[in-house]
Amino acid sequence: TTSSSDSANEKATKPKQASTKPA
Repeated sequence: TTSSSDSANEKATKPKQASTKPA
């Protein structure tokens, strides 16, 4: 997460995982 792109990608991936796993 050194690049701004990576940062945005990580932030977009976190909510995605939470949405994918309805715990």
